[in-house]
Amino acid sequence: MGSAGLGANLLLNIGPTPEGEVREAHKERLLAIGDWLKVYGETIYGTRKSFMKTAEWGVAVENGDTVYLHIIHPEKLNKQLILNQFPYKVNKAYCFETGKTIDFKEGKSASSIILQIAGLDQKAIDNVVVLSGNKTIVKTRRIQNFQDRFLCANLYFFCAPPCKFLISF
Repeated sequence: MGSAGLGANLLLNIGPTPEGEVREAHKERLLAIGDWLKVYGETIYGTRKSFMKTAEWGVAVENGDTVYLHIIHPEKLNKQLILNQFPYKVNKAYCFETGKTIDFKEGKSASSIILQIAGLDQKAIDNVVVLSGNKTIVKTRRIQNFQDRFLCANLYFFCAPPCKFLISF
């Protein structure tokens, strides 16, 4: 999950014993990864790094008009997750594992989303929240410094055509 959230690939390598056999511990881990991917594969395969930086709670990846929030440290959250400077319009939020709808609302500014995520499985390896909607940029703002220019360039890159926004200096 961390690799996908950073826009990288995971290279997993094992080596055989001198007898040419795969170690039992390696086999168990590979089978467990395969079982996990059978369930969560759609939240990894075909996705790309989100515009959001890695957070203390986990990472986000995107595929089309869907953003997957991989919450791998639910203990870092207190019943809600606030996504500041979230540029897309969200129509639906739900738990990937159960399909249960997650309540959300816009924050005080149009570019923040507040998700009510009480009840995450604290022992799970990953809790996935799915945000589906429209990748039209919700709000534009005046660019103030170099970091803002970089952020806007990233938003434009991840924005699906024919999405456009104005950059003014």
